[in-house]
Amino acid sequence: PGRRSNSEIMATLLGVWFSWLLCLFLVATSLPLFVEIWMERSFFVAIVRLVRQMFTLSPLLFIFQGKIIGHYVVNELRYGGATYVSTGRGLPTDRRPLVGELEKTGFRLKKVGGLYLDYAVIAYYDGAILLTATVLIAAIGTPSSSELGLLAWTYTSLLLVTVSWLLAPFVFNPYQFQLIDMLQDVR
Repeated sequence: PGRRSNSEIMATLLGVWFSWLLCLFLVATSLPLFVEIWMERSFFVAIVRLVRQMFTLSPLLFIFQGKIIGHYVVNELRYGGATYVSTGRGLPTDRRPLVGELEKTGFRLKKVGGLYLDYAVIAYYDGAILLTATVLIAAIGTPSSSELGLLAWTYTSLLLVTVSWLLAPFVFNPYQFQLIDMLQDVR
């Protein structure tokens, strides 16, 4: 009578792990800027900046950035051979097409390469697999109301990671939502 089911134990375990891991990740990525602004200006200005940072979806960018960095570190350890080439510039801030540059007329590609091809193997496929697996698990093994409360942090983490892996390259791509460029991508 007092025993808990295996699914309740697993839900508790995942809920506890993901609750503090998600918070730790978000704090660890935001803390340096928060402390810097607090030291230079004031605590109130730092709080306002942190809230603004959260509303501009910076956690999604941090999650996506972590995925990309992790991919390259694992590949470097696996295959080796990377060298540092100083370019003297930061991250690119120009608009990238979805698949490639189209010719002026028709649907032929003049130049292959774009956001989809850049991130398909690294993030899109994993994001699609994670989304499919989450939907299947939720559909097949619908948790009870007590387990659902315990899994809230797990589902929140899965939602943030899936949305980040699937949408971050588009949301954070400069000029992505200009009408002319969007119509060209659709064409």
